[in-house]
Amino acid sequence: STAYAQKAKISGHIHNKNQQPLSGINVILLGTSLGSATDEEGKYQILNISPGEYTLQISGVAYQTVSQKITIEEASELSLDFS
Repeated sequence: STAYAQKAKISGHIHNKNQQPLSGINVILLGTSLGSATDEEGKYQILNISPGEYTLQISGVAYQTVSQKITIEEASELSLDFS
């Protein structure tokens, strides 16, 4: 039963092309209420994700929106960095 499936999490860092951390960048799982914004170190974390296929969308003021399809495994910890 998926009702008892272990939740997963995604975390990572977002930098600009000069490797400087970007704060206030939105990282969301489209079609869900799950998401996060990067902190001053460019770090983000999304918790309590059910297993499945999602589109992760990264967007911020003055930056091009990036979307990436991801597959979440049960009880996994996915690390995704973007620049």
